[in-house]
Amino acid sequence: MTAAVERLDVLRPLTNPDGSVSDLRISGHVSYATESTLEVFLRLSTLPAEGSIEQADTILCGRFLMAGRKQSGGKHVGPKLVVEGPVETELFQMGKELREAKKARGSVSLAKVPPTEEEGRLLHEIFVGRSGLYERGAQLPKDVVMMRDTVMTSSLITQPADRNVHNKVFGGMLMRVCYELAFANACKFAKTPVSFLALE
Repeated sequence: MTAAVERLDVLRPLTNPDGSVSDLRISGHVSYATESTLEVFLRLSTLPAEGSIEQADTILCGRFLMAGRKQSGGKHVGPKLVVEGPVETELFQMGKELREAKKARGSVSLAKVPPTEEEGRLLHEIFVGRSGLYERGAQLPKDVVMMRDTVMTSSLITQPADRNVHNKVFGGMLMRVCYELAFANACKFAKTPVSFLALE
């Protein structure tokens, strides 16, 4: 299997209002499946103490896409998902709709089609409205940061423990490094610490 993180949403801080951290439970289940792919929902929640009347509180929700691959290349056909009852049917339908929406978004991405007339007009309005920024020696307003002034780079050596059997870096390790660099960029741009809310 190879995996992609479709989305992660942080719903509340890990720490409680009093500064403590509860015991945590991670749960997941397959909610949608095609011939060779699975969508897995993940939930990170607090685990109330035994005998407590406290309710479990969801901290993070996530969706992962898992794809079966043959060692020789190509799709690996997996088992069919059996859906029973109204709750599972609803989850399966939601997974199907999310997959179809992703395909629809992909079909109109800038990598495949040029901007629409409306998008082109909007870009032109933004450019003309800020045309003074591009003149030689122009002073930047306080609410403007040039993209080139937010550039940061990071280099690291990938250790054997961070690689799979094909000697390729693990995607999760890349995600962590990308997140750390994105966090540093965001702080540099905002000139203040930022908080992670969601990843898609």
